[in-house]
Amino acid sequence: MSTLVALDPGVKNLAWAQFGAGALTRCGLSREGSAVCHAHALASLSCPDVLVLEQMAPRDLPNAADLIAVSHTGAYVAGALRPTVLLYPTAKEWKGSVPKRIHHDRLAAKLSPAERAVVAEVAVRVPAGLLHNVWDAVGLGLWGLRR
Repeated sequence: MSTLVALDPGVKNLAWAQFGAGALTRCGLSREGSAVCHAHALASLSCPDVLVLEQMAPRDLPNAADLIAVSHTGAYVAGALRPTVLLYPTAKEWKGSVPKRIHHDRLAAKLSPAERAVVAEVAVRVPAGLLHNVWDAVGLGLWGLRR
């Protein structure tokens, strides 16, 4: 597999991570708001070999309208990116029930120094309260790579 893109869709934001040859090469957070705008913002990620898209579950978003909106955003962006393979795990499948802070520390430990630098570069541009979304996209990618 040469490219893998992981998406963590949210109600207003969409976090993403791109891996090439098994290593994290880029990541970020689209704060564009709508599915169409997210798709345009992520156009440079199109045609990955594998797309890992977190599947929303009712326990993740108890508000039905939010659950539907996030699912539609993920589906729209996935369609726009045109991956060869789509992996669609639930949060429970890819990270279990580990608290976010502990899980993100474990993810950081799995990254090479160069990969940690990729996340650090993004961390200065993403509000601290939203950075957990980027870490989740990185985690989804690592799950997709079986790292």
